[in-house]
Amino acid sequence: MSYILDYCKKHLQEEDYIFISTIFKNCPEHTQSQMEIINYEKNQAIMETGDANTYVYFLLKGKVAMVDEKVPSIPFTFGEYKAIDVLGDYELFSNVSGRFVSLRANTPCTCIRIQSGDYMNWIKADVNALFIRVNMIMSVLSRETQFMRQFIFLDMETRIIVYFYEEYLKREVPRSIRINATREEIAGKMACSIRTLNRSLQKIEKNGFITRYRGKIYISIDQFKKIESFVTKNNISIDKLLWDGQILVK
Repeated sequence: MSYILDYCKKHLQEEDYIFISTIFKNCPEHTQSQMEIINYEKNQAIMETGDANTYVYFLLKGKVAMVDEKVPSIPFTFGEYKAIDVLGDYELFSNVSGRFVSLRANTPCTCIRIQSGDYMNWIKADVNALFIRVNMIMSVLSRETQFMRQFIFLDMETRIIVYFYEEYLKREVPRSIRINATREEIAGKMACSIRTLNRSLQKIEKNGFITRYRGKIYISIDQFKKIESFVTKNNISIDKLLWDGQILVK
């Protein structure tokens, strides 16, 4: 385990290193010795829907998309993990034999990989680690429940505008931006068809929120101000709607 802690101390921010060292504080030596550092390239699958529950992962670096492959027409990307989070133990706690969803690296990722059996033996015996993990899970589930309550009552145009609002806020400085996501990716986040997305984009552009040019979507500073005004006027709680806004309690 020492080499993993040494790696984390060298490559992680201090608060992330403290979290890792805290949750692994009482981890058995056998489990520690079996852990591996695994790297994934952008767009590489970490697990697929229906796969056996072989491993649990601690995401140290990068972002991972959660994709539901079983919805009609197009895979639904319903959330995103960020460092530091735990991947692949929901099914173990739920006592099901296969993965609920697929996980794919949105960026280059680095994970600690643990055999599922070793993970469960450890987490069952370690009150400290179990408490931390339950805290994390409950925070995410509470966030997702709040998100779905509000999301389900929004029309498609409003959902897309909120998505553009959040994408703009990711940029470090106010400026005109281009939305990098493809139509397929946006439709996956919205859980809608490409046809529905195209109709909604036409309405949004007509109302002056975006500009489309050669198949790309652009948002100017003035358009962002209009989007921001729309979000404020409609009293949309953005802290509940951020697509990658899961809370991680440390």
